[in-house]
Amino acid sequence: MATNMPTELIRSFVAIVDAGSMAQATETIFLTQSALSLQMKRLEDLLQQKLFRRDGRALALTAAGEDLLVRARQFLALNDQIVQSMGQGFDPEPIHIGMTQDYADTVLPMCWPASITRIHEPAFVCMSAARSICSNFLIAASWTLCSGLDAMPSGPTAN
Repeated sequence: MATNMPTELIRSFVAIVDAGSMAQATETIFLTQSALSLQMKRLEDLLQQKLFRRDGRALALTAAGEDLLVRARQFLALNDQIVQSMGQGFDPEPIHIGMTQDYADTVLPMCWPASITRIHEPAFVCMSAARSICSNFLIAASWTLCSGLDAMPSGPTAN
């Protein structure tokens, strides 16, 4: 029986190898180190192979990891070619962000929109802001920023 290989696991694997460590890979694929570690455990479980071995503080590839790296680069290149050639005209997936109002007022202006467009361009971003994170869940679709530029209230906003 064929097993599907999740692309995000392969991308994370290649990012770790290219960065030299899980800690540095977090900066390029925007996942926490623990999330990356769990992904690599899942990948090793799927393949039933150890892909990394500890070499002091550094990670080194096993023979299976070396073999996977060559195939993973080919797999991702083909995947990206297919998406690029077939994906013309498709809308990007929206990015959903929820935050407290304090964060939206103070930190967001310093990093917006450069950080979002660096991650996901073109971007359609849906944001909600509230006084507390709990009330943020209740108004998640009420305040929207489109393309990171125009605030467009679409319902009740938090005060």
